[in-house]
Amino acid sequence: MICWTSLKRRFSFEVLLVILLLGSGLAMYFWGFHNSLDARFYYSQGESLRFFEGLTTVEVEKYKRQEIFDFLFIAAYSGLFVRVLGLLFPKKLLLKSLGLVPGVLDVIETVTIMLVLLGIVPLAPLGLGFVTGAKWVASGLVLLFVAVASVRRKFI
Repeated sequence: MICWTSLKRRFSFEVLLVILLLGSGLAMYFWGFHNSLDARFYYSQGESLRFFEGLTTVEVEKYKRQEIFDFLFIAAYSGLFVRVLGLLFPKKLLLKSLGLVPGVLDVIETVTIMLVLLGIVPLAPLGLGFVTGAKWVASGLVLLFVAVASVRRKFI
C-alpha cells in the first residue's frame, strides 16, 4: 500500500509538477503531432484553415492525442509559474495570479483546436492565431518577470 505521507516527504509539490511537465512534454514529442499550431508564434486564419484542411485522418488522431497531453503540460507549467511567483511574492495575490495568464490563453487555444479537430467547430476561429501569439508573449513576460524579481531579491 502507498504511504502518502512518506511520498509527500520525498517529493515536494514542485518536483511533482516538474515530473508532470517533463512527462507530458516527452509524451507530446514521442506520441504527438510535430507540426502543431501550438508551437507556432502566430498564424493567420487563412494559414490555420489550410493547415486543418491538409491534415490526414492519422494526423488528426495524433494531434488530438497531443492536445490531451498538452492539458497536462499546461497544468504543470501554470502550477510552476504560480508557485515560483508565490515564493517571490508571498503576500501579493495579484502578482501570483499572473502565472495563470499564459495557461488560460493556452487552454483557450487548446480547447479551440480540439473543437476543430473533433468537428464541433467547422472552421478555425479568426482570433486563434492571436491567442497563440498572446500565449507566447505572456509566457515570455512571466519568465522575464520571474528572472528580474529573482535577481532583484538576491541583491536587495
